[in-house]
Amino acid sequence: MTPSMTYARPVEPHTWFGCFESTEERALRAEVRQFVWDRFEGLREEIDAKGRCDHLMPLLGERGYIGSLVRPEFGGAGLGLGASVVIAEELGGVIPSLAALRAVSGVFVAKPLEEFGTQEQVDTWLRPLLTGEYTTAVAMTEPQSGSDLAAMRTTAVRDGDGWVLNGAKKFISGAAESDFILCYVATNPDAAPHQRLSGFIIPTDSPGVDVSKAVLTMGLKGLSHSYVHLDDVRLGPEHLLGAAGDGLRMLEFLLAAERIDIAARALGNATRAFEEARAYADIRHASGRPIRKFQAINHRLADMRATIDAGRLLVLRAARYYDQALAEHGAEAASRICNEEASIAKLYCPEKGFWVCDQAMQIMGGHGYEQGTAVEAMFRDIRVLRFGGGTDEIQRHIVQRDDYRRFHESREQA
Repeated sequence: MTPSMTYARPVEPHTWFGCFESTEERALRAEVRQFVWDRFEGLREEIDAKGRCDHLMPLLGERGYIGSLVRPEFGGAGLGLGASVVIAEELGGVIPSLAALRAVSGVFVAKPLEEFGTQEQVDTWLRPLLTGEYTTAVAMTEPQSGSDLAAMRTTAVRDGDGWVLNGAKKFISGAAESDFILCYVATNPDAAPHQRLSGFIIPTDSPGVDVSKAVLTMGLKGLSHSYVHLDDVRLGPEHLLGAAGDGLRMLEFLLAAERIDIAARALGNATRAFEEARAYADIRHASGRPIRKFQAINHRLADMRATIDAGRLLVLRAARYYDQALAEHGAEAASRICNEEASIAKLYCPEKGFWVCDQAMQIMGGHGYEQGTAVEAMFRDIRVLRFGGGTDEIQRHIVQRDDYRRFHESREQA
């Protein structure tokens, strides 16, 4: 990317959050922002063209940014979700594909390995993952099913002490460049949902594993989105994560952290788009004055600023609640306790963040629509976050369901 295609700078002002972020979190934000701008800002076009960004993961690993949520005894930094969302935001505003890969590695796969893995699995898979030596993917979605886990058709059948896996997954982000995949399959297809699924660690070089980079997507081009075909893949018992039937439990215990991370990344996308439009509106002139002086533009910028600040408060609330519940009740309970707050942040930030990116492009016109600009990248990359990790519609269902649950509980206790 040429310098003229970026209008924002590494240090940009935002409104006051002094009583909401700790001193450590503010210092971390400044550190991460400077680092990702210095090392990654000029790489978006190159990464999109290559279709991969895994070579940058060791740089994140060196600074502890991958394992920010994982406890130190497992090789992580143990900073908590409040700090992790800071990293997600700042990285999301520079290289969204890398922010997504970090989330897959450090949240979607690392946390189940930390909570359910044996010592051998931690040493073999988790520790190299947190340093960036290994990259990974998580496989749930199938060609015939997405959010409906009960419709999952990929199976694992016992074979002596081991297992034989067959089936197909689709839209598996990062699979083509992964060293291993955490794959959720049906081990007891006829059982109730909480007993039918299990998680398996599948090395991608295993016989019978075919990963094809066949899904072309509008955004997140710096990350593969693949079909994964499993044809009589034979795995030993050491590849089963947790116990057979623990799959849904593993998925549910990290759902809140996943949704909060997605909300933070969307917030990073939107913030960057706003910063670009704000800077552009100050130097672009019409009728002899900066376009920011026209009410149609400055009212739009004010609405964008307010939207971003509201999103940041929702993310902070959800992250704080998660960290508190995690400390008091453990990871499995934490996801259940702050489920509604996580879904509110997940609903608001991608949906409203997409609106912010659209407004930024409208302000900048062709200068935001041009391929290679930050606004163009944020606009196309944020869109997937409205259905990835749970659609807007699912988040709305969760919010009203949990809100009515609390409403009825309060009536019963009165």
